[in-house]
Amino acid sequence: MESYELTEEACVVTLETLFKEECDALEAYDAAIKRLKDPHYRANLLGFMEDHNKVMEDLVILLRIHGLYMPSSPSLTRQFMAKWQMLLANLGGDKAILRALQHHEGSIKQTYQQADARQLLWPHAKNIVTYALDRVDSHDAWFEDVLGPAH
Repeated sequence: MESYELTEEACVVTLETLFKEECDALEAYDAAIKRLKDPHYRANLLGFMEDHNKVMEDLVILLRIHGLYMPSSPSLTRQFMAKWQMLLANLGGDKAILRALQHHEGSIKQTYQQADARQLLWPHAKNIVTYALDRVDSHDAWFEDVLGPAH
């Protein structure tokens, strides 16, 4: 993937996109945890939710350091879609719910990979992206262990 340096504005837009992905992830995990029957699955997802929450908090702190603020909430359309996806998956039981989350994690991973390819102007931003990619990779590995590769 080609690497290029971002202007400050483009860096902020990238970080806002990551923040929104994290908000969406928290919504999706919350919806899934409420619907899962298996306590082992719920426990793992609570840990994943903590990972996403930490990244979101780090993004907020980074932008505040630079005098900027994150949006107060994710897009309502994306929130609706995440909850709708969980409701539909609920019809298929725990594995279907996990499959929906696996798909969602894949989307998040792709967004972080794109951010990672950019030369973010603020060094701490690169640290956050690297940490988030590591966490998403570990989530992805768990989903593959439980469900097999994403389709």
